[in-house]
Amino acid sequence: MKIKQYFARITGSLLIVQSDNQNGPALFTLDIRVRSQFYIKDDSLFVRQSFTNDTLMFKNTGEELEVHYLLNTLNNTLEKHYRKRKTIKTLISLAVVAALAITVTYGSPHFFGSPIAPKTAETQPIKVEATPTVQNAPAKSEISKSRPPVASLVQQKTTQDALDTLAKNLRNATERQIFTVSLTSGHPRTLYVFSDPLCPHCREIEPALEAIGQRYNIVIFPVTLLGKQKTAAQVIPVLCAAPEFRSKHWKNLFDDAAGMLEITGKAPVLTRCDIGEKALAVNDNAFSSYGFRGTPQLVADDGRPVPFSALQNDDTLDSFMNAGK
Repeated sequence: MKIKQYFARITGSLLIVQSDNQNGPALFTLDIRVRSQFYIKDDSLFVRQSFTNDTLMFKNTGEELEVHYLLNTLNNTLEKHYRKRKTIKTLISLAVVAALAITVTYGSPHFFGSPIAPKTAETQPIKVEATPTVQNAPAKSEISKSRPPVASLVQQKTTQDALDTLAKNLRNATERQIFTVSLTSGHPRTLYVFSDPLCPHCREIEPALEAIGQRYNIVIFPVTLLGKQKTAAQVIPVLCAAPEFRSKHWKNLFDDAAGMLEITGKAPVLTRCDIGEKALAVNDNAFSSYGFRGTPQLVADDGRPVPFSALQNDDTLDSFMNAGK
């Protein structure tokens, strides 16, 4: 029996599956930014993705085992991709936080300095420069093999400075109550979340944030990474609302039934405003400047990016947060 061959590759966020080899006919493509789960049913391959019905991707037309070979190819390709992406993401994170110590750009309205003047605010980047660390070179006789290289020490200091700068920027921006939606408050520690309400993973993580908010302050920085203008149309009115009402309006964006409810007199009708539009643009600039690549992006109040693995339960999150002390 001749074994059917399949070829799968990933270009950007697109999974491309072909018959025989990389030059063979394409069987299907799939956007893997959305969480996907492949499974076999009735000798056919289906994919399950969040917020959509299960989709038939491949149906056996010959040998009974064809679909199993295809599933095995998909699993191997995705496993290699995510393993490689995890390694690259770690290296990029280290490079980004090191670069932030040299310069960090945030658009205007400014995160620092005087409050926004609605009629005069312009989009001008602000550069925050960290003072470079200079160490005297030791005499050759003082150098030992067990002593860390000076470059390594400088890099560690630079990385910590970058994390401190990021934490300070986010804290200052939160205090201004212009760029953010505070879901919960009154706790000793804070989690910052860059989120796009039209991002599927952002929608998936909302219930977890609600639970985490019982023990941590949750502060949202809305961005338009995926939804672009559609996201802006939803988010700008939220940022234009008074800070005490934003949490409710933000949650309504994730509640499919919210649009059928009447808004009471306690919460004013949402409207667009100049400051809200500029604030959202600042958040988008900040997201890009910090080198973040996807949403939701969680950041601890000490500047460290929070991996999703830290959200498994209360203990794993507490351990991660306390590790930065």
